[in-house]
Amino acid sequence: MQKLLALGLLLLPMTAMANHPPPPFPDGMAIVFTADCTDVESGEKGFCIYFKDATGQEWLGFYRNEVIAMVRKIAPDGSYITTWRADVFDSI
Repeated sequence: MQKLLALGLLLLPMTAMANHPPPPFPDGMAIVFTADCTDVESGEKGFCIYFKDATGQEWLGFYRNEVIAMVRKIAPDGSYITTWRADVFDSI
């Protein structure tokens, strides 16, 4: 059930953004936690969904105004790589 919810949360907002290809979506995603958050790079407030995939890799989805703005791959040391970013997020 969590996998379906995660898939829906990542892909549903993308239908409204026809100009943007969907973010990469690893297999076996499970939601670890969700929370209001602030993006460390831009200072923008939003909503974060923290996932783990089937391999144990950790991911973070950052949503702004109920639309996914970016996906980040989290390293074991807590650093991250932004793997996908919506063009509209860059217009903040």
